[in-house]
Amino acid sequence: MVARGRRGLAWALLLAATAVATAGGDEGGASPANETADELADKLPVTRPRVRMASAAAKRMRGAAVNAAMAGDCAQAIVAFRQFVDTDWATADDFNNFAVCLQQEGRREEALEEFEEGIKRFYHSEKLHQNLGLLLEELANEDFLQGRGGEPDAAAAGNRATTHLTFAMRLQLARLWEKHSATVPKQDRIGLGRKTVAIFCRPRNLEGLNEGVWGPSLVLQDGARPEHGEDAVIFLSRHLVKLGFNVEVYANMPKGDVGMDKFGVMWRPFYALHAMLPPVWNGTHVLWPKLPSEKMPDVFISWQNLEGAQLYNSSVYTARNITPPASYLWLHDVVDTPSQLTPWFMGPLHGIILMSRFHAAMTPARVSPCVRITHACIEQVRFVPGTPHGESLPAAIRMCIRTRMRRLARTRCLAQDLAAPRVPPWQPYAKRACARTAACLALDERGCCA
Repeated sequence: MVARGRRGLAWALLLAATAVATAGGDEGGASPANETADELADKLPVTRPRVRMASAAAKRMRGAAVNAAMAGDCAQAIVAFRQFVDTDWATADDFNNFAVCLQQEGRREEALEEFEEGIKRFYHSEKLHQNLGLLLEELANEDFLQGRGGEPDAAAAGNRATTHLTFAMRLQLARLWEKHSATVPKQDRIGLGRKTVAIFCRPRNLEGLNEGVWGPSLVLQDGARPEHGEDAVIFLSRHLVKLGFNVEVYANMPKGDVGMDKFGVMWRPFYALHAMLPPVWNGTHVLWPKLPSEKMPDVFISWQNLEGAQLYNSSVYTARNITPPASYLWLHDVVDTPSQLTPWFMGPLHGIILMSRFHAAMTPARVSPCVRITHACIEQVRFVPGTPHGESLPAAIRMCIRTRMRRLARTRCLAQDLAAPRVPPWQPYAKRACARTAACLALDERGCCA
């Protein structure tokens, strides 16, 4: 039983500026590299005392708990789980199901305790980290909506939520990489001295490989209607290649799109990013995973995924003489909860890319130093009558688009602010903005939020 969806457990990702309290990852914490074995042992999580139970009795108790939960009788399931989870026979799923039942009964503080206890015993449980993070962000979001977002408790809950959700994503990438790595194309970075830009495209609310499948062959086909700006990822990637960069897109694309396309963009499954991630000191004080087996990118862009933007937030760079990539968060939709964007979250980022000034106005003022405003990266051919994509739009919509682009192009301040150098003035405003975005990402090498 997994708590999921925007209604059951809040979908908003809340981030904060305090240290991780219980089962945090490396984010925001110091490396224990110089601590002795005894000092590390004193910091290891302490679990509750175990209860002895015979195998047959444990099997009956688990069966009763699971059957009650499946029947919707969470109250009875809680009674059975409480007697069972502290035995040696309990698994990560048992702790997860117990905590979810508590949560559904409105006993969220007890649910937090059981998630945390389960993580102490089964630290590398993707499900426990994911559901604990979702519950913590739900609590932090409620504090934010009630005006308590700046209080220490709310900040601590948000910070812990981010840590657990980010580590859950790391575990998901590792699990899929271990299973499918043999079919992933090798990195193909062209030219010495070229910098590499990696764009990570995997929204959080997708679980299986059959969800969220997209790629150039699907997005750019006649009549396609991208929902969240997938076409902007494609065109930005092509412009970056034209600027002389190696570009790798990590997404859940069809098999036919995997590999280097004719524009020089390398398309790889999203879980291939695992081979390029830096290690972190996890809650058991183990450096995991090992050092990257593939060369890390110079620029990392997390598209529509807030915890994805924290994947390269690690404290091991200096100790291991590793150069971290410049990390960006690229949002096409308004964030469900502005409390997600906090100073702690922005610390390791070089920028948050938003789609318009209106989009920026919908975010907290405290993130304004980090905001990079751009527009949808759409090629000219998309709106030219006589082309398949142009003709697929109703005439009224095509006229509206052309009129709006002409007005934007004539707006003096916008033209000065967003037009890229040496771009012909007859190109539509959207294409100039696309080139400008690519140039800014390629040339900017300083963190705006550190």
